[in-house]
Amino acid sequence: MVLFPFVLPLLVLPLIIGGYLLSRSSPSPLTHFMALLTLKPLLATPLWLILAQLSVMPFWTHPIPDVLLQALPGISLTLLIVWVCRARLKGQPVGIITTLLVLDTLRWGSTVFSYTPDRPFGGESLFLLSLAMPSIFAVVAWLMSRSLSG
Repeated sequence: MVLFPFVLPLLVLPLIIGGYLLSRSSPSPLTHFMALLTLKPLLATPLWLILAQLSVMPFWTHPIPDVLLQALPGISLTLLIVWVCRARLKGQPVGIITTLLVLDTLRWGSTVFSYTPDRPFGGESLFLLSLAMPSIFAVVAWLMSRSLSG
């Protein structure tokens, strides 16, 4: 949990934008979906940090590959959000939903692959991208929501 104090300030922008999107007077189903995906790092990041710390403990016998273990928070929360919103998303623009899901996959994927012990996937540049991804996603979601309401 050493990283948590450094990661916490990076979640402020997703909290502000996600809260704004969720609190709009009459959010559309698509705006509600954007808000939930924007707020997802607030729960996924602490879970990811716990699992990352667990994977480097001496008692961890690696029954599950570290990459899969660390991807669980991002994947499972995304699937939960999609499942909860699936009925309300029918008839919404598929392109926007697909774009949000691709960006979400890039968000948790960059985080997972940047924190592997041997760093075979990208080193520091991928780590910096993973730190910026929650804010990038939040800004993109906010811009998309503005184009929907305007």
